[in-house]
Amino acid sequence: MRYLASALSDNTTHDGIGTFEMSLGLGTTGNKGARANQVVRHIFEQHDTDALVIELLNYLFVENTYANTSAENASYEQLRVNVLDPRGVTLTDNGYALSDGRDIDSLERISRPAVSRNSAQP
Repeated sequence: MRYLASALSDNTTHDGIGTFEMSLGLGTTGNKGARANQVVRHIFEQHDTDALVIELLNYLFVENTYANTSAENASYEQLRVNVLDPRGVTLTDNGYALSDGRDIDSLERISRPAVSRNSAQP
């Protein structure tokens, strides 16, 4: 979880975290690191964790036109070495996919109501 939280904190802005967390029906508070930890903890408490992790990876490293997935990006490199490669998560033409080939289009995603950025939960 720490590598995902680090990647989220290091590879987006406060507004970027806010945009992603709205899709989860979540509102976080604090600095970027604290907010990233809250988002990742929330993801791992859900029934559709696989889909949410793939969605997060796609948000950070596919949809973001400024994404840096080179070895120069320390948080991405740690994520790749410690999480993605050992679990067989790969970047495909359709974004990230699990080792069994399931990608965002084939993973079940539970629908959640969006929250506004001003309704952060404690």
